[in-house]
Amino acid sequence: MPEILRTGDRAMKKRTRVPLFAAWMAGASLPLTGVWIRHPDWFPAVPPALAHRLAQIHGAENAEQVADLEMLPGLALGIPVGAWASLALCRTAHLLAPKKKPEMASHRHTSRR
Repeated sequence: MPEILRTGDRAMKKRTRVPLFAAWMAGASLPLTGVWIRHPDWFPAVPPALAHRLAQIHGAENAEQVADLEMLPGLALGIPVGAWASLALCRTAHLLAPKKKPEMASHRHTSRR
């Protein structure tokens, strides 16, 4: 974990974690969306009724506006998949991290006489 997240003010940790999380999610979901747009045959097709309804809601009138709508299913899949992959990566890293051994307290026996 970066040093900035380990030390310092607790409020500062919260202020740095939110932007870092947002950047991480963007970094994880945008490439998945790019794969969705470049290789739509790799994924299940969007039902035509849903695609038509999205085009109506968006008010798409030409092919370029419809192409802009292609990002919606990609992001709708990319964000949850990115979050799941991030969670799986964090859990795996936590489980594989070496366990710290508890420090032995010194056992000095002092007697009062």
